[in-house]
Amino acid sequence: MADFASAAWPSRLQDYHISEKYGLLLQNPLTRLPSYFDEWNEIALHLDDSISAGNIREKVARLSVLDHEKLASHRELRLAHLMLTGIAAGYVWGKGPKNVPQVLPKAVALPLWRVSEKLGIQPIISPCSWTLANWKVKDQSKPISDIHNRDLIVHIPGGETTVKFFVVAQQVELAVGPVLGKVIEAKQAIQDGDGEKLLAILRMMDFSLKEMESNLDKVQEFCDPDVFFNVSRSYMMGWESKPFKALGYDGLVYQGISAEPKRFMGGSAAQSPAIPIMDAILGVKHGKENEKFHEDMRRYMLPMHRRLIMDLRKGRSLKDFVDVCSDSAIKQAYNSCVDSLTSFRSCHLKIVVRFINVPLRRAQTKEEENKVFDEGTAGSEIITYLKSTRTATKESILQSSPNLMIEVKTPTDRV
Repeated sequence: MADFASAAWPSRLQDYHISEKYGLLLQNPLTRLPSYFDEWNEIALHLDDSISAGNIREKVARLSVLDHEKLASHRELRLAHLMLTGIAAGYVWGKGPKNVPQVLPKAVALPLWRVSEKLGIQPIISPCSWTLANWKVKDQSKPISDIHNRDLIVHIPGGETTVKFFVVAQQVELAVGPVLGKVIEAKQAIQDGDGEKLLAILRMMDFSLKEMESNLDKVQEFCDPDVFFNVSRSYMMGWESKPFKALGYDGLVYQGISAEPKRFMGGSAAQSPAIPIMDAILGVKHGKENEKFHEDMRRYMLPMHRRLIMDLRKGRSLKDFVDVCSDSAIKQAYNSCVDSLTSFRSCHLKIVVRFINVPLRRAQTKEEENKVFDEGTAGSEIITYLKSTRTATKESILQSSPNLMIEVKTPTDRV
């Protein structure tokens, strides 16, 4: 057991800003910054109205350069990042993809850059703020896990489609907390050779993965594909997307930081920690090309979530143990988890086809501005990428082994 006892799996969820109740979501996020930052509050908390009215750039032009050092806590920094990335996206994309500015004004660019440095993330819309920290409860007497009991703090255009897109994504992130709680128990079960406990943990993981897929699929019920493609998605594009390239821009200049343009990818599900965490738990490995992409995407995650993924990937994995385990029921339970993760990726692929590829094909047959948005928001060849990650997941299924090495303690009356 010594080899498995040395696995560097987490021992306390709070070390990674995670809990079983909130999962990867920021616990009790602030909904307003202190009064010193009321200029930011005023624009950010009415952002979709300003964009729709066409006066977002005029409002940004009147902003003072506020002192980001007055942000006194982690929650204030997270809300500031949420607000400033939203304002930046509205400023850049608010007049359409053919009217993109090359310079982000100092009043937004400077504090956004410095806040991002403090948090260890990138200065652009990404799931770490827009999914994990952009939520508030409507009714305190109801659970946060109720998909209808959460709203966004900061809104971009797209109405209910945009709201539900992020709320559904939050449901997936919530489901990871209980799984990680069981991972801690799994390490102890492996050290003790307790097969019955490990079997129960694997079955619980499988249930959670199925729940994650069920939650993800709700985007099809709540969101309009055309609104998502033509409105919501536009504000999640990055500074190296086709509209920038079409205008000859090599990125966005963050005024007050550098005269050189900076290139960042847009918001992407690949920047969410939930599925990379499940990959790490189950020992799913992707090819070199995809791994390089995953490494790039981790730069958009919070440092503690990046660290969790890397800690889970160190040493011997859960897959390594199950592969040499003598109990066929444990191997079956592990394989069921892999099947469920594969199914989750199939569900994601189906949603991408409906919400991106189908509207894209329609747009390409017309002279529409939005036909320039023909990539994933992170700039990836999204269908090819999703199919390859699904294949890698499916290939993690374990086959029966004639060389069983580890016996585990199990009751004789298991059914």
